[in-house]
Amino acid sequence: MTMKKDGTAKRRAAYDVTPEKFITVWQTSESADEVAEKLKMPKPIVLARASGYRRGGLKLKKMPRRPGKGLDIERLNRLIEELNGKREPP
Repeated sequence: MTMKKDGTAKRRAAYDVTPEKFITVWQTSESADEVAEKLKMPKPIVLARASGYRRGGLKLKKMPRRPGKGLDIERLNRLIEELNGKREPP
């Protein structure tokens, strides 16, 4: 348990997911989002659990990383180039 600012106890959410179930879902899924959806767990908790298991020596597969949802990479790179061009040389 952790404490809230007002000094009262804050309970952590409990997820009834065994290591075996987590590993099975992780290894058979295509993304951390898919794992979170299947296990009804928040994605940050899923990622933290996978990271902890890896630190403990488990050989979980790596999930593909994707750029942030909805990012227009080309437009944002043009913005960066414009901003870099406006800087005065040192």
